[in-house]
Formats: sequence, structure tokens, C-alpha cells
Amino acid sequence: MSRRPTPLPPPPPPVSPLLNCHGVSEILGCHSRHVQRMNAEGQMPAGIKIGKMLRWDSAVIAAWIADGCPVPKKKGAGQ
Repeated sequence: MSRRPTPLPPPPPPVSPLLNCHGVSEILGCHSRHVQRMNAEGQMPAGIKIGKMLRWDSAVIAAWIADGCPVPKKKGAGQ
């Protein structure tokens, strides 16, 4: 008696390590314009500029959310 091999479950969809504004807004549950405002006011982790595009590291965003979304401390002169 031959046994059929059990099929493996499909792999999870790939997770992009970099998120655009819309990706961050989906995670936060807000509008993308709010993400743009928070970024402009320095109320969230800084994004990464790639040419004209702005992206955020998904691990940094996840850690920021886990910490309760604190406003990042600004570095003053001489620091």
C-alpha cells in the first residue's frame, strides 16, 4: 500500500521589508495624508529616501507601534 505524501501548505505571502506611505497608513489604520503629516512634523520614525521615493522599514514601524508610537526624540546641536 503506497501512501500519498501530504501536500505542504502554501508559503505565506512575501512581506516587504520596506513600506510606502499607504502601507504604513494601512497598518496604523489612518489615512495616508495623516502619515505624511506625522512624518513632516517628526512624530514618527524617519523614512528612507530612495531617489524621490520615501519608504519605511517594516521592522522599525512594528517596533515603534509596539512601544506605543512615541514621538522620536530630536537630536539637538552638539549631540
